[in-house]
Formats: sequence, C-alpha cells, structure tokens
Amino acid sequence: MNSAWAQYSKSVAIPLNTIKKPATDLIGSEGQILDVGQASELAQKGFDLSTLNPSDDRMWQNKKYSGAEAPVEVYPQPEVGVVYQSTEASRYEVFTHQSRVISNGPQVGFYRLTLSRLSHNTLMRSVLLRKLGYYVPNPVYYSKLRVYFKDEKQKSDYIDEVEKEAVIVDLKDRKWILDNNIQNHSLLLADLILESANPDYYDIANGTAPDPIYASAAVARLSRYRPYRALILPFTLVDIPESINRYSPKLASVLAGHVILTYPYGPSFGATTFEDVRWLVRRLMQLSEQDFREVVAAGKFPDELNDLVYAKLIYRVRNAAEMFNLNQDFILPLPNLMTSSPSGLVLNGKVTRETIPGYPIRFAHGDRESPFSSGDFVRYIGIRGKSSLISTALGEFNKKLQILTVQDSASKFNQTLQKQIVDHIRNHPREPLYRKVQAWGGPVAGFNVAATRNVSTGTYYDSTAPVQLVDNLSVSAQLGYFMALDGVPKVTPFGGANVSLMRDFTHVRPITTMKDGSKEPWGNLLIPNFMNHLADVLQ
Repeated sequence: MNSAWAQYSKSVAIPLNTIKKPATDLIGSEGQILDVGQASELAQKGFDLSTLNPSDDRMWQNKKYSGAEAPVEVYPQPEVGVVYQSTEASRYEVFTHQSRVISNGPQVGFYRLTLSRLSHNTLMRSVLLRKLGYYVPNPVYYSKLRVYFKDEKQKSDYIDEVEKEAVIVDLKDRKWILDNNIQNHSLLLADLILESANPDYYDIANGTAPDPIYASAAVARLSRYRPYRALILPFTLVDIPESINRYSPKLASVLAGHVILTYPYGPSFGATTFEDVRWLVRRLMQLSEQDFREVVAAGKFPDELNDLVYAKLIYRVRNAAEMFNLNQDFILPLPNLMTSSPSGLVLNGKVTRETIPGYPIRFAHGDRESPFSSGDFVRYIGIRGKSSLISTALGEFNKKLQILTVQDSASKFNQTLQKQIVDHIRNHPREPLYRKVQAWGGPVAGFNVAATRNVSTGTYYDSTAPVQLVDNLSVSAQLGYFMALDGVPKVTPFGGANVSLMRDFTHVRPITTMKDGSKEPWGNLLIPNFMNHLADVLQ
C-alpha cells in the first residue's frame, strides 16, 4: 500500500541518513570534477557533500544575479498588445495556460504569454532563482494586455481551452477578461505575464519539471546535476496557493526518517539527496532581508498583502534551515505573522476579502472549517481505546503463534542438565560434579500479526482531508537458529541467525468529521480484504 501511495503522491521524500547516489557535477577541493565513486567515498568517510558547489552550466552559475534585468521597454505596450499564434501548454497541476504570441507592430518579437492563478508565484520565483545563481530572464507582469486573434472561432477556442484544460474557470465573471471586442477579434486580458521566447535558458521560473513517467529520459539526464535536484527548494518556498490564507509558514515536515516537501512536481525530484537541498539552503541563508523583500515585491501582489507574504516566506526559510540542520546560519529577524494592514484587508495575519479590485484572483478562500465538534474528544478516546484493545488481544494471540522459541530450547537444556545431575549422583555419588562447557540451542520460528488505527490531522501521505483514519496491518513470519554456550566462567556467549518476511499495509482514509471516523467498520483493518472488495466494486 505504501508504494502505491508514493506513486501518486505530490511529495518528494528526502532521506535524512541514507546515502543516495551523489550528483555528477560536484567540484572537489582542488577544483576537479568528482565522479560518483569519489563523491560517495567522501560521504562514507563523513565528509559533508553539501559544502561542495557544482560546476557552472546553463542552468546555474556560482554568482548572485540582480533581481531585475531586462528593461520593460523591449516588451509590447499594453495598449498595442500581442497577436495569438498557438497554444504552448496547459498545466492543470498549477492552473496555468501558456501560449505563443508575437508583438502587434512593425518590430516583431516572439513571446510566451502565461495566464495563471499562480502567475505571482512565477514572478517571485524568477527573482529568488536569480539571487541563488540560476539565470532566468525576468518575466514581465501586465495588469492588462490586449490579445488579438485571427477570427472569433480562434478566440472562442482559446477561452474554452483555458477554462477546461488549465482550470482557470469563469474568465469573464472573475474579470480575467476585461473586454471582448468582436470587431477586431481581441480580448483585453488581466493579470498575466510575458516572457521572451529564448531557447538559451531552462524554463524553471514557472516551477515546472519533466514528468518522471512520460519524460523519464529527461528526468534521468537532469537528475545527474545538483542545480536541478535542488530546485525543489525554491519551487516549494514560493508555492503560494491562490488563497494566501492557505500559504503555510511551515515548509516541510519529517516523517519516518525523511524530509517531506510537497509540490505538484515532487516526483520529478526522486534523485534529490539531503545534501543537494542543504547545499542550496546554505546559499539561501546568505540572502538578506532586502533580498527577500525584493522577491516579494516582484510578485506584484496588492501592496497591503506584501507584509503578510513576506512574513510567511521568512518563516518557511527558517523552517528550511531547521529541516536541513542549518539553524545557526539563520540570522534574519522574524516578522510578525499576526500582521494587519491599514485598511483592514489583512487582519491578524488573515486576508479578510476574497477579491481585490484590479485582480481576478481570489486572495482569500477562507480557512477550512474545523473538523472537530462537540463530543469529538470522547470519540477520539473511543477510537484509540478500541485500537489498544485490539493490539493487546493480538499480542496475546501472537504468543500462540510462536512455534519454536528460545525459551523452548532453554527448557529442554535445563531438563538435560537436571538429568545429567541425577545420573551423576546415581552412578558416581562420591565424586565431585564439575560443570562442563556445553553448547545448547535450537531452531526458532513463529508468526506475528499487528493492527492499529490512528487518527491524523493535517497532511498524511499527501491527503488533503482535514482528518484521516490511518489503518495499519502488518503480518510477519520468522525462522532462525539460536545457540549458546553454558559453563563459561562469568559470561554466557550466544549467537544466532534469523530470516524474516513482513508485509505491511497502510490505508489512509480521508474523513470529514470525527463522528464519521467513529462509525468506520473495524473489519476494514483487514486492508487486503477491503482493497479486494474495492477492486470488485470498481470492476
């Protein structure tokens, strides 16, 4: 079950202690490129690979770029607009539609037009990446821009595609479309960005990555390099939901010996090591308060939201330092998460209005309703109590499943000793009895069954439900041999070998309320049986 969850998860799990295959572009102390074997040997000797920079390439250079680069004048003026050419991509995972356009004028320029619920993230991410050494040209933000189409059908097809494939719904009602001109076949669009069509750099400001299933060769090639592996850090740092109220001050969590970073393209970073991210966290710690202020300002949020976005970002930066053991390097002052704005748009750390004039984005979806209500504590105690009773009963049952134990061998050996003593007294009553060194032991074999039900809140295995029931069932069998020496003065040497086989099943069941959880049949703890029944239903 765990592997199935991991396959569809939007998270990347980075092991804390396991040594994974290092990147191939690390620079050694003498300026040479280390091969994987050399880097692995250093890691096994205790050397911290996060202190090594990778070699410069097209994606990353060992320098800090300024936040802004291209002057806005080289881009089309809003009133002049652009001419639509074709669709480039619809990325429903990040609610984004991208198309190819050209300037509407005598000087032809080629651009990518991005319409997205998360375009402000792209603007922030581009500046953050530049400050960390990734070269990306700055996308240019337009509060409005006119886009021309060749006819009404092309325009209608464009609207349908944006709404259906990029999940940017209600284009007109939510003021994405400010004007629909039938005479010249144009749309006046709001809240979008333009980028120059330049094949000389990697398109990473949009926060996308190759699909590990359908573009496995590209992922494998890019995963050889540390700058790509470490991209998961800036991607997640500014992964701001459309509702800023849902932007968590916490970046990551630790689960079962792994740092969990949640992101739509998380599976594309399966090769990322703890040291890869820690390397970029080190560079992140070198940025100043002014740097992070520039990152937030680049997002082009309404001015009154900037302090709240900045506060949450800085807390996520601090959490990154904590997760990757660089607490001592975090020196920025912590801002007030309970900030308020002069007009009351932000009150005690919450955005109070869903829409803001001039923006089609819903900046406040509101917090989730609490899944807890009166009596839920008693229900929780009931669930945990029944789970404890089941665990106790299975513990007693497991005693019956131990076919051969060390105690059995010890009992047989004690009987043998007693018989030796009795025989010696009968046959040699006048002679002293000396304790001989003797080996004893025997096979050990048995089975174990364990089952638990827990209640989890927050995200667990990437579930987004406010509460989950987490059922766990494990079945194991073991076979081995135990041997000990008796009669050795002051010590009892022993040893043995075991072979065990265990199957572990975990089922995370989203629920809306604790009351629903208390009604869930306990027979569903037999997870394989439950899943087989589910498969029958689906068939």
